[in-house]
This record gives sequence, C-alpha cells and structure tokens, in this order.
Amino acid sequence: MKDAFVRGLFFPIMNFQQIGKISMLCFSLFVIDTPFFAYPLHFPIQQSIPQSGSAGRVNEPKLVGQNVRFKHLSLEDGLSQSSINTIAQDDQGFMWFGTETGLNKYDGYRFKVYIENSSDTSAISNNIVNVIFKESEEIFWIGTDKGLNRFDLYKEKFTRFFHDPEDPNSLSNDRIFSIAGSQDGSIWVGTEDGLNRYDTESKKFVRYKNDINDPKSITNGTITGILEDRNGQLWVATLGGGLNRLNKDGKGFTSFKNDPSDPESLSDDHVLGLVEDRDGILWIGTENGGLNQLNPDSEKFRSFQYDPENPFSIGDNHVNVIYEDQMGVLWIGTHSGGLNVFDRKTNSFKRYEAKVDDPYSMSSNRVISILEDQTGTIWVGTWIGGANIYNRSTQKFDHYKHEPNNPNSISHNDIRPILEDSKGYLWVGTDGGGLNKIDRDKNEIKVYQHDFNNIHSLSSNHVYDISEDRNGILWIGTDGGGLNAFDPEKELFVHLKHDPFQSNSLSNNHVRLVKIDQFGKLWVGTNGGGLDIYDPATGNFTNYKNDPGDPHSLANNRIYAMYIDKSERIWLGTYGGGLSMFDQQTQKFTNFKNTPGDPKSLSNDFVLAVFEDKNGTIWVGTSVGLCKMNKTSGDFTTYTKKDGLSDEVIYDILSDNNGEIWISSNVGLTRFDPDDLEFKNYDVKDGLQSNEFNTGTAFKSKNGEMFFGGINGFNSFFPEHMLDNPYVPKIVLTNFTIFNKSVPIGEIEDGRTLLERSITKTKEIELSYTDKVFAFEYAALHYSAPEKNKYAYMIEGLEEDWNYVGSRRFVSYTSLPAGKYVFRVKGSNNDGLWNEEGTSINLTILPAWWSTIWARVLFGLMIVGIATFLYMLRMRKLKQQKKELELLVAQRTKELKVKNERIVQQAEELHAYNANLNQLNENLEQTVADRTKELTEKNRKLEEYAFMNAHNLRLPITNIQGLIQLFEIDRSYEETKEMLKLVKGQSDQIDKVLIDIQSKLDKDKF
Repeated sequence: MKDAFVRGLFFPIMNFQQIGKISMLCFSLFVIDTPFFAYPLHFPIQQSIPQSGSAGRVNEPKLVGQNVRFKHLSLEDGLSQSSINTIAQDDQGFMWFGTETGLNKYDGYRFKVYIENSSDTSAISNNIVNVIFKESEEIFWIGTDKGLNRFDLYKEKFTRFFHDPEDPNSLSNDRIFSIAGSQDGSIWVGTEDGLNRYDTESKKFVRYKNDINDPKSITNGTITGILEDRNGQLWVATLGGGLNRLNKDGKGFTSFKNDPSDPESLSDDHVLGLVEDRDGILWIGTENGGLNQLNPDSEKFRSFQYDPENPFSIGDNHVNVIYEDQMGVLWIGTHSGGLNVFDRKTNSFKRYEAKVDDPYSMSSNRVISILEDQTGTIWVGTWIGGANIYNRSTQKFDHYKHEPNNPNSISHNDIRPILEDSKGYLWVGTDGGGLNKIDRDKNEIKVYQHDFNNIHSLSSNHVYDISEDRNGILWIGTDGGGLNAFDPEKELFVHLKHDPFQSNSLSNNHVRLVKIDQFGKLWVGTNGGGLDIYDPATGNFTNYKNDPGDPHSLANNRIYAMYIDKSERIWLGTYGGGLSMFDQQTQKFTNFKNTPGDPKSLSNDFVLAVFEDKNGTIWVGTSVGLCKMNKTSGDFTTYTKKDGLSDEVIYDILSDNNGEIWISSNVGLTRFDPDDLEFKNYDVKDGLQSNEFNTGTAFKSKNGEMFFGGINGFNSFFPEHMLDNPYVPKIVLTNFTIFNKSVPIGEIEDGRTLLERSITKTKEIELSYTDKVFAFEYAALHYSAPEKNKYAYMIEGLEEDWNYVGSRRFVSYTSLPAGKYVFRVKGSNNDGLWNEEGTSINLTILPAWWSTIWARVLFGLMIVGIATFLYMLRMRKLKQQKKELELLVAQRTKELKVKNERIVQQAEELHAYNANLNQLNENLEQTVADRTKELTEKNRKLEEYAFMNAHNLRLPITNIQGLIQLFEIDRSYEETKEMLKLVKGQSDQIDKVLIDIQSKLDKDKF
C-alpha cells in the first residue's frame, strides 16, 4: 500500500525509467518513521480575495481599484476645524474649504483662514461656511449660517448680503444652504426660508417662498440643493417638500414627491443632494430613501437603497452629497456608510469606509462634500474627520495585505516568496501565516497552514521560498520545517527533513532558498547548513559546506540569495561570507569578498540578492549598496545613496522588459536605468505596502508583471504602466513679505499701497530703497505629493542662472541696488515634470531721493550756481585787491626811493669806514707777527730752563725715596731724627727750585 501511495504521489515527477528507483526512496522515507507523507488529503479552507478588481490586476479596467488610498488633512495640518461642509477650487488651483470655523485656503502646504471680524465690514459675515459657489475666476459666493458673501479673490474682500425685514428685495433668510449660477448670469440662493434669485445688474433679490395657498409655489422653504440642467431647467431640492422644478414661464413650480403607492416616485421627500450626469440623468440623494435616479423625460424615479444582506448595495440610505467626476464615476457621500462609488453597468456600489487599523482608509464614515480638482484628484470632506484626498496618479501599485478583522484577506502581512505557477495561480508564502494560493480570475484564495494535528499539512507556517518543477510540483522551503513537496492537484504535502542518521538527507531544516535547474535538480540554500543539491530521481541530497582550509569551498553556510544564470552557474549570496559562484563542471566555488580599501571589490560580505540581466551582467545586492560585476575582471562597480539609491540595504533585484533594474530596500522601491545611470525612487506615498521590503520576495511573471513583498503585504505592478504624472503644475506666488512681515492687500503704509490685489494676481511691485529685506513665497499647486514638488528661481537683472533649491518654497533678498528686475520661479510635480514657464513678477526698486536723476540735475545746477557765484565773488574781490595793490605799490615805490637814497649815503659812509678798518687790520697783523716771534724765543728759553730744573728736582726726590726705604728698617730714635733732618734738607731744596720756576714764569708772562 505504501509503495502504491508513493508511486501515485511522485508519478508526475518521474518517468517510467525511474520507477525502479522508487522502492529505494520509499524505504529510506518510511524506515525512519518520519512524517514525510500525508495519508488523508487535506483540503484547505477556501476564502475570497480581499480586494476588488480581480485580485488587484492593474491592467484590468476598473472604476476604482483595490488601492484607493486616502491622504488626510486635519487640524494638525492647519485646518481651522475638522468638518468640511463644502469644497471648491479656484482657477489658480488653490483649494478652498468651508468649515464650522471659517473659510480655509490651501496651497498644498499650509492654510490661510478667513474668519468673521465684527470691526471689519469687508470680512466674512459668519464662521460657519455651508456652501461655496464659483461664479468666475475672480468671484466666489459664500453661504454661511448668517448671511451671503460675495468674495473677491483678487482683493480678498467680502461683500455681505443680509435679510432685511424692511426690504422685500433683500435675502429671504440669512442661513444659506445652497447656491447655483444661471445661464443668464443671475445667482440662485437657497436659504432656510425660501429660494432667492439675485440679479447682478440691479443688485436685487427676488424671493420664492412656500405658500400653502398657492399649489404652484415651492413646496418647502428649506432649500438644500439647486441645479440648472443643460436645458436651462431649474431644479430645487427641499428638506421635506421633495424635488421642485421651476416652470419654464418662471411663474410656478412642479413638485415631485414620494408616493408610497408608486415605486417609481421619489423615495423620500427630504432631498439633500442633487446632480446631473453627463447623460442628462438626475441623481438625487435623500435623507432616508437612499439614492434616486430620475430621467427628466419620463419623470420616473429609480431608487437604490441600503440592503444589509448585500455588500454591494449603497452603504446608507442617508445620502448627503453626490458628485460625478470627469471619468463619469459617480461618487456618493453617505451619513454613516462612508464614501460610495456607483457602477452603472452592474448597478452596484463599492464602499470606502473608515477602518481603525488602516491609516489610508477614510477618516470618517460621514461624508458631506466631494470635489474633483483640475488634476483629477478627488477631495472628500467629512464631518469631524477633516478632508480625504484620493489621487489616481499616485496609485501606481496594487497592494495586497492581511486585515485582522477581514477574513477576505491574505493570511499574514510578513511576505516572503511569491510565485505565479504554470496555470496562472499566484502563490504567496508568509513568515508566520503559511501559504496562500490566489486565483485572480475567480477572486478566490486558499490558505494552507501547518496543523499540529495533521501530519499531512504544511510543515511550517514560515514559508521562505517556492519553486515549480516541470511537472507542476511545488517545492517549498520553510524555516524550521525543512523542504516540502506539494502537488496542487492532490493538495498533498510531502515533508523532506534533516535526518542526523542519514548523510544524504537535508542538511538543515531552515530552508531559505529552493531553485530548480534545467536538469530538474533542486538547489537548496539553508540557514546554517550550507548548500544542498536534491536529485528527485534518487531522493538523495548532496551537501556543500564551508571548509576554512579550502579556498574553493562555499564561503559561508548561511545562504540568503541564490541565482542560476544562463550558463547554469550557481550564484550564492551568503550572510557574512560574501558571494560564491559554483561551477558544476569543476565542482568548485569561486568566492568574492569585500577587501577593505579596494573600491573594486564587493561592497560588503552580507549578500542579500543576486540577479542576472538580459545582457548577462550579474547584479549583487548587499547591505552596503548595489554592485555590478565585470565578468572579465571580476571587479565590481558599487552604487550607493550618493548615486541616487534611496537606501543601501538591497533586498531584491529584478529587470523589466525594457532592461531597467528594480531594487527593493529598507526605504522603498527604486527603478534604475543602467544605461543612463538614472535612479527613480518610490515610497509608501506612491502606494507601496511599506518603505521596508523583505529579501527573497521579488518575482516577475511571464507577462511582465512584477511583485515585491514586505512587512505589510505585497505590491504588484506592470513597469510599463508606471507612467509619470503628466500634469504640469501651476506655479503661483503665495506670499510677499518685507522685513518678515506679510504685506497686506490694499492697506496704505507710509503713504503708499504696495499690493492692490493678491500677490498671486499681482504683476508688478514698486519698492522703496528703505525696503531692504523682502521675500517671496511660492508653490506648485499639485497635490499628489506636495513634499516631492521641486522649485527653481532667479531674478533677472541680478542673476543669470536658475537657482535649483529642491523643495524649498521661499527666497529672500537683501539690499538690492535700485533698478528694474523680474523675479521668476518655476516648479515641478512629484514626478519631476517641470512647468518651465512658471510665474513671474516685475520688480522696481526706487533709488534714494538723492540718487534720482532729478536730484542729480538739481545738484548739478546748484553746483554750477554756487561755482558761478563764487567765481563772481572772486573776480570782484580780485578787482578790489588789484586797486588796493596799485595804491600800495605807488606808496611803497615812494618809500623805496627815499630808502634808496639813504642807502646810497650810508654806503658811502660805510666805504670810508671800511678803508679805516683795513688800515687798522694791517697794523694789527704786523703787531701780531712781532709778538709771535718774541714769544717763540721765550718759549725756547723756558724749555731749556725746565730741562735743567727737572734734573735738579729729580736728585732730591731720589734721595727722599732712599731715606723712606731706610725708615722701613727698625732704627733708634737718634737715627730716625738724623734721617728726618736729611729729608727736610732735600725738601727745602725742592722748594727752592719750584720758587725759581714760578718767578721765572711770572717774569715771562709779562
């Protein structure tokens, strides 16, 4: 029996020549009594696909795909209040929201709020804004709980209209619920008490009120909606009086009310929403009767109401608002059933509701306003939930995930392998939730999980890899449960596990990778047991492990990536050992590792992904970048964040049909053009399951669809459908400041008005030289992902090149010289599509008054005048001085003549005196000569005398010195006395000589 069972199970794997080998396999399996086979077949529980759209196929036509992800605007973003009663967009692209606390203007980054001000009659009349109607590019009509407002967007001023009991041409009531325009230019206003028609020329209101005595009067005073259809027919929704149509003569109304006996009548008389679609059909939302469809020709109604037994019915019978977008999709906002989309082909509804566990679901189930903007983005206003934003252009990825409270979802969000088998089924393995089989044609899913009580179930819920062999058998690697063989037809798992007593069994039960080569052999990468090769024909495993003593062995026993290239070489990424390449012919490994300091080596030894592109190039993902291998040299070129990658931890690599490389990481998904070396990064804002992906989850189907799994489910997409956002954003100036203070519109300061209208509509600004510091703020009005919009600016007359500043939205200038300039700014959308024209504003900076041309001319004239005056003054003074000088010269000449005569006389006297002096000088010279001769003679005699007396002086001195020497010898008194006498005699002699000399000198002196 066992032989027959095994043969039946593995028959698809083997041909008839292999049957003889079965008994060996059976014996090896059963003799060790391990639960390899499952005796009774296990049929897993069948579940339905979690989302609509054929399990999320992006190439299938659908109204709204499974990936309707809403962004939210709340108080934290700057909204003044979280109930969005009404939404509008002006021609510039700004979004406007009416709330319970003012009118909000939004540019994608911040809000400007307009609130009532009792001291300013040009402010809005009331903070509760119920309705906004755009009359023109320049004019909005704002309905509040207290008055009607005509808002000039250029000047940002409000003109108020109130009910005046004394004026029959005033509003009938101050509480405004609805406003609409007419083809003749008049404005229709619905209030809490009557309908009003405002004539823009006469500026008067005509009232239409309910009159119980007039059957042709409007049926109820509370006007909740107004519509003028394509034929000019006016339709009026009332709260309690049903639907009213103004007669063509304008003198009465035809009413449409609920008739319980007529199923083709209006379902409820409390009408809240009213819209005409592109086919001329009217859609009416009611308070209790659901959605109504009215063909104006037949005047027959068809209602769509909530059915608790039908998930495709409308979510609630209380319909607040209806909106048809440019694609013809009908969006319905309900009171408690969320946002609904109506499919007119199937007459079914798709609901989008608030979910606590889904941050991208609706923020509230009470929808009260809807609008599609110029780019096709859907804005949904809720009560107490702020604004919800759905942008089709950002929904580039289908997203499958597990929802805890939704049985119609995949079994787990931690995704591992993904495989599309030969029959088109999608197999998704999870790390903890088992195996999922998705039939996207039937919108069905089957979940296979481990059952402790059933040895025939999946061996482990931690599924890490799946491969399909040529016979349709799935080979499943699990973490801790070994290798599983699964026949999808028989739905039976066979477990192949490690047996410590058999050397040819699986080396390790932690199987991360399973790949099948062209010969049908299985290559099994384990986490700690190295590499196994399994031959289904023999049932044996051959193991390769790291041998520290053998450089040609496996680099590391922990294998995290595997790829079989076109040459049947096996590339193995190891965790910490680098990259190994196994050559089946030589049975040897060639290892590539990181060499510190060598940029041409592998960037890191933790290898998480290996891939071969269509050109045969090997790409390696490590924890430090993407590496491109040169097959000839074995060198690597590494790409990192500085080159454009969003992150350097590379989990998986795929190549699309155009040759572009797709890379998953810890920070989203990256598309890389290896020819142009250009990177484009996608993140969770683009619809990714998360920014964090998992290794070993990437798969590309036969038709080019790609799959990447992460920690929050998995994404699927067609690369050729990944078109960039085609909408060129409008670029606007949003603020102008001087010394960091916003310049108000229309206000006079320092005798001037800088802004006559909003900076957005201002074409020229004139500044004083005192306005030394000014700044512009700007925005690209594209709301897909405003934080990804980019900007560049320049000021002509000062700069020659654009300043590319990324996402920065302001620029300031300081002390610009006087002159004329043009400030220009341009921007891009989130996908890098630039509005090259951008916007501009002419800027004139006036010089200081003393620098103006007139001041210079005046200064010049003053200088010339002063110079002329000074010249004239100088000339006059010179003439006076000349006259005085002439008189002075004459006087001085006379004086000089007298002095000259005196000088001549004195000269003669001096000449005579000089002659006397000469004679005296001659006499004196003769006297000096005679005296000199005399003195010379006396000097000679004196020298002779001195010579002689010098000898006479020397002798007594010599004697005295001798006597002194004798004193040094001890002598008697007598002897001493005798010697003193001798000394005295010698000194007397010296004295005599000196007296002679003195007398001689005295004599010679005279």
